[in-house]
Amino acid sequence: MIEYKDKMEEGFDPEENMDLNLQVQVIPKEQVDEEQLKEFIEFFRAGYDDRWVGEEYFRNVVMKNSTELLTMRKEGKLVAAFNFDHHRITDIAVNPEYRGSGIGVKLFQEAARHDPKSWITIAADAEGMLATVTSQGLNYLPVEDKNQMESLFQEGNGTRDNYQVEVSEVEIPWLAARLQEKGIEHSDTFIASSRNKSLHGPTYWQLLFQNQK
Repeated sequence: MIEYKDKMEEGFDPEENMDLNLQVQVIPKEQVDEEQLKEFIEFFRAGYDDRWVGEEYFRNVVMKNSTELLTMRKEGKLVAAFNFDHHRITDIAVNPEYRGSGIGVKLFQEAARHDPKSWITIAADAEGMLATVTSQGLNYLPVEDKNQMESLFQEGNGTRDNYQVEVSEVEIPWLAARLQEKGIEHSDTFIASSRNKSLHGPTYWQLLFQNQK
């Protein structure tokens, strides 16, 4: 069993400052022109910083596997975006100027509104993102059945040929407590998955959350 017992940073609230007045657009991948693609490349490069996968990978892998992009703008300025690979949410980026403003919760709200079956994998030690996806007002819940996990991976462009997972128990007491605040009883132990051919490597344990409405 892997233990992730560290508490979230004290005072972290992914729901604060939600009055953002954002313009949301969902763009089919086929409609993204070269000018837009260059804007997205620079935006994701800045958002990911030293974790940026590189322009070639973004063009030839990320965009190849994408089916849609969801963007958020404020007065024309791109402040947040992510890719859909069918129902899966991938490659989320937020303008550094807007982090801590509730953008993450808004992204998941819009994802669920656009695609009620949307789902995402989150690193088991990514406290900020796990806190966001379990915010009040969101209905994303853990998927912990191995067969269901593999079925979800199998439908995606990027994972159709690499859908098989290994599973392990991870202990995250604060996450169980956060679900309990929403009236959802869960033990301190969650079932995480890992894929041998994942970009992150076989020891990269992730929790899978899917919208339930």
